[in-house]
Amino acid sequence: AISKAEKWSHTLTDWKVMMATGKSYGHRQQHNNQQQQQLVSCVHITEYGSTLASLGMLIVSKSARKKGLATSLLHHVMATHKQAPIALVTSGSKARTFYPPFGFQPTGEHIMKYTREQAAAVDGGNRNVETNRFPSTTRQLQPIGTREHVNHILELDNLVTQLDRGHLLRSLIENSAHAYYMTEEKAERKSMMGYGLAKLQGNTLLVGPVVAKDDDSAFALCS
Repeated sequence: AISKAEKWSHTLTDWKVMMATGKSYGHRQQHNNQQQQQLVSCVHITEYGSTLASLGMLIVSKSARKKGLATSLLHHVMATHKQAPIALVTSGSKARTFYPPFGFQPTGEHIMKYTREQAAAVDGGNRNVETNRFPSTTRQLQPIGTREHVNHILELDNLVTQLDRGHLLRSLIENSAHAYYMTEEKAERKSMMGYGLAKLQGNTLLVGPVVAKDDDSAFALCS
């Protein structure tokens, strides 16, 4: 309710995934004419082993702002989660001045948003993919459907990101609208080339994460 009130696009499924893969904190406040307390602030953190933790969903209701709640949440998170460095991605202009006093420093700036109004229907089955760079190989897109598929995906993801994201990826795969992986067959040997997930957020299909060993595989997974 708090994210919906602030017109954030996250769905109930998004919150279920976050709650299952990380920890959320917040403040509750009781209003004069209400017996139940209402959530007026929140923040979420996901840990990827001892290597990295990601911070997000820092929200304070308009009625509870200017009371130090966001500062209180950040102090609590940093005091509670000391095992790994904490990173965050934000698009808010106020973030440039809000986070540095807590020890956060900009490490890069990435603004890329691609939208396609209409997409071709996905048949949900296997299909071969032709590639210009590797004409002598056969690549195939397949739906993620077995534990073996998931294990191969986790191995590739760990190899590429150097992070332990298994708990997060399992939950994302389970709640995805589309979940595919790509294999390459060369000299009678199959190898994992990448995977891609997509979820519905309202009427929008959000693509990601997509992890692949080369551009051809990433393009095929996204298309």
